[in-house]
Amino acid sequence: MDDAQNKKVNINAFVSDSAGEYVAARWNSYYFCFYSILKTQATLKFLSAKFNPECANIIHTNGIPNIEVDKRSKRSNGEHKLPDDITDSINNSKFWAMLFSL
Repeated sequence: MDDAQNKKVNINAFVSDSAGEYVAARWNSYYFCFYSILKTQATLKFLSAKFNPECANIIHTNGIPNIEVDKRSKRSNGEHKLPDDITDSINNSKFWAMLFSL
């Protein structure tokens, strides 16, 4: 690059072989994100049971819950709760198995 600038060569594009480093950095970012979620699995399940105990025993048939999904984050009395779709993911053993396999 310096040699081109010294010779007053105008460069419109620069191609680098650092793409592998970018991909590795990106994969590491995903890996540590997944690893962090896996480390907090027990805590997430505890919070799920605490803030949405009604969804602790939902039965799924072909991935469809047996009750209607409530996406609200507050109950009618104003108490906070986890939305049902988030609680379903936290309590889904297939979700954790897939995350672990990544």
